Amino acid sequence: DGIIYTNYSSSVYKYENDKQTSFTSPGYYLDGGIATKPGNIASASSSSSRLTIMDATGKATAQYAGIVSPQGLAVDTSGQLFVASYGNSTVVRVSAPNQSSLFGTVSYPQTLAFDGQNNLWVNSSSNAIQLDAQGSVERSIPLTDRSECSAGEAPENAPLLQVAQEAVAMWK
Repeated sequence: DGIIYTNYSSSVYKYENDKQTSFTSPGYYLDGGIATKPGNIASASSSSSRLTIMDATGKATAQYAGIVSPQGLAVDTSGQLFVASYGNSTVVRVSAPNQSSLFGTVSYPQTLAFDGQNNLWVNSSSNAIQLDAQGSVERSIPLTDRSECSAGEAPENAPLLQVAQEAVAMWK
């Protein structure tokens, strides 16, 4: 609809028609992700372990506890919100106001995104991980563009990588 929301410091900003306005301030530092779906804005504070859902006017309509250091947020095609709970090493599905449930377990998830087939991708510290519809690991791809992860693609580690991929396949 031509509206973009971002969060910085303790405010959510709304951009519409190339104009920025400070939209709302929930009263705490916002250093996690932000996601939108029609009528709702979700904003995370990793440092204070808060996830807040706001309506289109900026009024808080729900807050979630138990999501430790929320970072990445993503909304699937059916409108469900998913949260990377970095501190719990989990991905949480937010299904209704003030209701959330464990979706999957990923070591230190940071960012989330859905691809064109509605598959959830999770970026952890060293892998891109695809979760299936039940939250199980579908596949894991080493992030080889980072020097600390490049050993995963080294020829001498090919047998280890093969065993790891076979183990992931057995989890299905």
